[in-house]
Amino acid sequence: MQTSGAEVGNQIRECQSPAAAMQRGLDALRAGLVWWVGGIVPEQKWRAVRAKLVTKYAALALTRQQAWRARKNRGHVAMRLVALHSCESVDFLLLAEAADPTERWSDGRREPPRLWGCEAVRQTRPGSESPVWTWRFAKGRVRDIETNIKSAVRQGRQTPLAEIIDSSKRWPGFSGIRRQHRQLGRLLSAEWKRSGQSLAEMPAWPRLRYLQRIPTEYRPRLGPKSSTVLRESKIREKSE
Repeated sequence: MQTSGAEVGNQIRECQSPAAAMQRGLDALRAGLVWWVGGIVPEQKWRAVRAKLVTKYAALALTRQQAWRARKNRGHVAMRLVALHSCESVDFLLLAEAADPTERWSDGRREPPRLWGCEAVRQTRPGSESPVWTWRFAKGRVRDIETNIKSAVRQGRQTPLAEIIDSSKRWPGFSGIRRQHRQLGRLLSAEWKRSGQSLAEMPAWPRLRYLQRIPTEYRPRLGPKSSTVLRESKIREKSE
């Protein structure tokens, strides 16, 4: 079944904002859709990939009401497809409540789902007894940031350090990322003192804000139905 951007099922979330795509991923995980596959494909190949997935997994084409009714049927497997569009590629995450035995799916409770250089994990918040799903930067990404902070401080390079600090203000404020953000701030403070610059004024490490709900919005770069896609995505968001 071939589908256009305006005709995709209600179980498909296409986003331009990383934070919005990550929120839609958490929605699925919290609903019990913990099995996943994912990848990155060139933008020009995404329509074909999406159509192939919808053809193979009919659950993706269901409306919200149809999906709710279908979950009462034995054998039905709920699914959600999240796609993050960038300039040249699409980072996608397909989540389901059970694995497809014909494919190599991963259990998100053991191998974290990945999107935009981040991974979804379960963490226990202070004052809470049970863990909740959140996003955090993957270890390799954190190591790169740590290395850049250390290098900038030790070499006295103010511009790269200012760029890191400014970039950190725009990180999506999921609880896992906020925790990493605080740890990196402490690393900066320790490196600043260790480098002998304790008498100089250390650049302020900003506080990362909590993340508000972000609409699911995606406007195709080409095509006459782009306004329809955006309008329908807003309608779906209001109904969620």
